[in-house]
Amino acid sequence: MDSAARYPLDELLGTSAQLRVVRFLTSQATRPSSAPEIATATGLTGQGVRNALQRLVGLGYVVRTGGGRTQLYAFRDDETLRSALRRLFDVERVRQDELIRDLQSAFSGIAGVRAAWVKSWPSAAREPLEIGVVADAHSMADVRVGTRAAVAPLEAKYDLVVEVSQFTLADAPAVDARSVTLLVGLPPGSGNVRVAPRVTGQQRAERVSEAIAEQLKQDPALRMRARNHIDWLLQEDQGAATQDLLEWRQILDTYSDERLYDFVRSGSPRADRLNQSSPFVPVLTPIQMDRLLAGVEVGS
Repeated sequence: MDSAARYPLDELLGTSAQLRVVRFLTSQATRPSSAPEIATATGLTGQGVRNALQRLVGLGYVVRTGGGRTQLYAFRDDETLRSALRRLFDVERVRQDELIRDLQSAFSGIAGVRAAWVKSWPSAAREPLEIGVVADAHSMADVRVGTRAAVAPLEAKYDLVVEVSQFTLADAPAVDARSVTLLVGLPPGSGNVRVAPRVTGQQRAERVSEAIAEQLKQDPALRMRARNHIDWLLQEDQGAATQDLLEWRQILDTYSDERLYDFVRSGSPRADRLNQSSPFVPVLTPIQMDRLLAGVEVGS
């Protein structure tokens, strides 16, 4: 019989829910987090989070802090294990980011494609990655050929099966843009955004800063995702943007949550300058991006 002492990861990462909670606590959370915060960040139900936390606390990998309604959870003080898990999840995140960028590049290069989105991510090994594409009716044949040529190298690179469903504007299904990964354009039924005609560039920048500050309050994982994004960018020379990225890295490493929130929305010359290269926008979830656009672009 396998020993939990010899193979601790069998117990630690024993279920999908436990894996999501551990990923969040070791690689995304910057402070002890409540069960509702963990549920929001992981996409689990409240009961799913409670079951996973109960198991992880019982195994000794997660510890409780606080009490009653303010009870918070954190990964145990074991930097060796935490660092190893963080490296593992960093590899996972980089692969996911690269796959999305490759898909966006592939479908944006196919003439006739009006919109493309990930319909369904594989939930198990060997299940297909399903993509929806909207194309002009007269371009359907060319798009089909272009699609197969574009996805074949990605199937080989990522060991995936990619299935593409093509639609014309007339027969395309309604798609909630908040719940899918967009690759090109906006899918049908995603809603028309009404742009406020009198919003100036400065007003828009201020609204973005306010919206990002609110997202930082609501999602403790956003800070860590931004930090990871900077680290990924700095693996290569970013030219003139390098200094701003290093400055953001220093801020994320040293500012408290409250000070970071105040800085992002402060409107100071330094904040205005750095917000132009915000590391938060690229790592917003689809729902967070939808909220940001609603607050920034839609006139009231």
